Amino acid sequence: MTHPSLSAPNVLWHRISPQETMKPNERCWCGSGAKWKKCHKYREQQQPINIFEHAVAMREKFAEGFCLATVTHGSYCGANAISSHTIQRRGGLAAISEQNHVLTTKFDLEDLVKNHGTPVLKRVSTKKASTFPGFCAIHDAELFEPIERPGATISKETASLLAYRAICMEYFRKSAAVELDKLQRKMDYGTPFPIQAEIQMRCAASAYGTQLGMRDAANWKAFYETMMAEKRYEDFRYYEVRFSTDVPMVMCGAWQVETDFEGNWLQKLGTTSSDLEHITVNLTKIGDSTSAVFGWAGTKNGPAREFVESFKRVPDDRKSSLIASMAFEHSENVFMRPSWWDNLTADQKSALLNRIPNGTASRMRSANALLDDGAHTMPSHVESTLEAI
Repeated sequence: MTHPSLSAPNVLWHRISPQETMKPNERCWCGSGAKWKKCHKYREQQQPINIFEHAVAMREKFAEGFCLATVTHGSYCGANAISSHTIQRRGGLAAISEQNHVLTTKFDLEDLVKNHGTPVLKRVSTKKASTFPGFCAIHDAELFEPIERPGATISKETASLLAYRAICMEYFRKSAAVELDKLQRKMDYGTPFPIQAEIQMRCAASAYGTQLGMRDAANWKAFYETMMAEKRYEDFRYYEVRFSTDVPMVMCGAWQVETDFEGNWLQKLGTTSSDLEHITVNLTKIGDSTSAVFGWAGTKNGPAREFVESFKRVPDDRKSSLIASMAFEHSENVFMRPSWWDNLTADQKSALLNRIPNGTASRMRSANALLDDGAHTMPSHVESTLEAI
């Protein structure tokens, strides 16, 4: 089944037309909605902003958060949020921690600048790892109790809860990205017009992509909330791989499917096709074993199903290593045991770290992104599989 996005034309986002001179009361060329005299007329004379100070202020703002759980149709709880773990602190994180710490692929702007743009793993406590301020204490406990309780197993209900938590985290991240786009528009303060034009054109393209991502995440979130409220799971599907041996990594993520594990395009982003399917992946401790749970809501034989079917065809002794590659390729919310990372070879570390920039403005993703590169980074044995497709 070929998805329509593979042949659809690229979307024509609203391109800006930089103008060095305008009438004072005209709407500014940058698309801010402000008059030129209040926006870019004197931009070169404005004091350059300290991007790090603004980034810190933005992080503090979003650290407060609010509860994303819906209490009535389309209405959020809105209560003060706690730092909700997307991966169980006493489950998946505890299983890989050393001295109550793990390594993560998640980093911020200061880290990139300090390391000259090279991704470097960070050490973080299990108390802070995988958290986001997306639920109040009551909803965090009540909603996810079925997957937090001892002896939990995977079913349509528990798998959908894992998927929903990943979707809510993605929705929160997209909300933060909207604010980041606004901040980036101020990066041309104190620069000459050609630099202003370049920065604003990049910002306009980024903002458009963020808006589309925010729209999709909101739609996914609404779908899962309706499904769980009505307890009708016929349109939700999952596939679980349970490992019998130790897995030194955990993750929780959601993204739009692009390529499979055999080098094929399944969907193309940035086209006029708006029915893109998503996939959620949780790698964590379920009961006494570590499981990778793929969850999605979509057509029975669409791109998400094809993505999972291609993974099922991966030899069992390669599945865990391919999950590690996929985690670095597609998710920021990845955590690992420090001693496992330390024991990898330099080539193995590079193979994983080089995946982080893929799919960004600096490096387009290729069809071969998830092909097996032969790196035996995370060997583990498959114990069993379970699916409801």
